[in-house]
Amino acid sequence: MPTKQLDFIIIGAMKAGTTSMYKYLQNHPEIYMLPEKESPFFSSDSRFEKGWEDYAKDYFQDAPINKIWGKASPTYMPDLRVPQRICEVMPNVKLIAILRNPIDRVFSHYQHLLRLGYEKREFSKLVEEEIKEDVFKKTRLLPGNLAVYNSYIAMGEYGRIIKAYLEFIPKEQLLILFTDELESNPRKTIKNVFDFLGVDNNFIPKNIDKRYHVGGRKKIIPIEHTDITNFLDRIEKNFFFHRIPRTSKLFNLKIKYNKIKRNYVLWFRIWNIRAEKEKPQIPTKIRISLQQTYQKDVELLSQIIDKKIPWMDFKL
Repeated sequence: MPTKQLDFIIIGAMKAGTTSMYKYLQNHPEIYMLPEKESPFFSSDSRFEKGWEDYAKDYFQDAPINKIWGKASPTYMPDLRVPQRICEVMPNVKLIAILRNPIDRVFSHYQHLLRLGYEKREFSKLVEEEIKEDVFKKTRLLPGNLAVYNSYIAMGEYGRIIKAYLEFIPKEQLLILFTDELESNPRKTIKNVFDFLGVDNNFIPKNIDKRYHVGGRKKIIPIEHTDITNFLDRIEKNFFFHRIPRTSKLFNLKIKYNKIKRNYVLWFRIWNIRAEKEKPQIPTKIRISLQQTYQKDVELLSQIIDKKIPWMDFKL
């Protein structure tokens, strides 16, 4: 049973290119990326309370010890309990944060949940409601998945979030990237990541020019991913998987089935996005409102990192 800890984590931001980075790193021969991207440990109370070794039994059972272990969990950035938890359990782990223009990120986040059926409001109405001071204060404190579905705008306050991480994590263990550089020069960006992780930086992933999980409003097949999850859950209940105790030799079969289920549902969610010829645009009035909302936080971000902010919406 492996007792090894994670070597690095891609902590987000959501809708900023974390899936693409995850896919690129997955190709490196010295790296093992957990196949289940959407299975958080530090932002899940139930998993965190059971401990890392229990989580590793279920998720890293097949991970080679001689490779460096990595994971991607975009729910980590908005959850301000996570930095302290990481510090307590894995104080030496390296973190990678990918930051996208917060205005574009919030719109992409909105379209993502609109397509999945979790959001019904018009974008202008959403912004109007979330920038209210009392709502903003509440959404900043939401943990994990609650933040994903209820904290569109607060999730883009990178300055506030990165500052919270640096209270627990040494700055040299945190690599800040921008979506802009990942899209404009993916080879140079991935080389910098390999340098940061201490692996062969001459390796070029075969998929380096491909973008993953590109956003959109419409589906190819009008079916919810939750329907597929429920169907696979029924299959599990109709067989004996759910009755297998952890001590049984057949427990590995249960683990493998659950991995296949999680990976298939994630693959379907990514695949079932219809490409749009004309991408929806943020109304000018709403863009200006978001620009004003994020201005001070972008200034804070600029002060605490050693990189130039590439977003033209903001005056620095």
